[in-house]
Amino acid sequence: MYTYYGFRRSALACALMSAFGFFATQAQAGRPLDVDDAGVNAKGNGHVELWSTRGADGSRTWSVAPAFAPIDGFELAYVRAADQSTQDTGHTLQFKGLITPSNENGCNQAATVGITRRNHDLAGARYGWLINTCNQSWGSWHTNIGATQDYSESYNKPLAAMALEFSGFPVVPHIQWIAQKQAMPQFGLGVRKALTDQFQIDGSFSRQGGQSIWTLGTKFSF
Repeated sequence: MYTYYGFRRSALACALMSAFGFFATQAQAGRPLDVDDAGVNAKGNGHVELWSTRGADGSRTWSVAPAFAPIDGFELAYVRAADQSTQDTGHTLQFKGLITPSNENGCNQAATVGITRRNHDLAGARYGWLINTCNQSWGSWHTNIGATQDYSESYNKPLAAMALEFSGFPVVPHIQWIAQKQAMPQFGLGVRKALTDQFQIDGSFSRQGGQSIWTLGTKFSF
């Protein structure tokens, strides 16, 4: 059975908004968030996420993201994203660790670092950020502060992100906002529904630079 540190589920990472091409949203938080939360799987537990992303131009990307916690307070994750139109594929390896213990009625902190590669032209990026999650009776609030760096550039691109999740409904809705240097701000919303203790379905809608991005996915925990 899936267990957790923190109020919600474990996460992968906040969106790499301007690292490169269609992979700008492929290294991301626990479905369907793009903003990271300060939680990891419990030791010996993990999950697999699978989702499809539809871009404003009709392009479709399929992503699969397994994650596992080999020790307490630490999680290792991998994301594979494949663009059906270009046959391009991105690979992300990510590490997340708790800085302070999770708190179901308060705040805790974590940190995420990762690298992303795009196999056809060996483009990619490295990234990292600090995460703060605060859990309240109405839901949870997540904030991220960090940066990405493209391999072809010598400077970092700072980013900031925030998300609110709301409890007490048949589904768990969220709203989120992400901003990064040299990129248009992104605003989005989504919902997730746990069908069993191990299985959920989810979806999201985002707007960035006047364009719409849709996702539909699922998650299996073990």
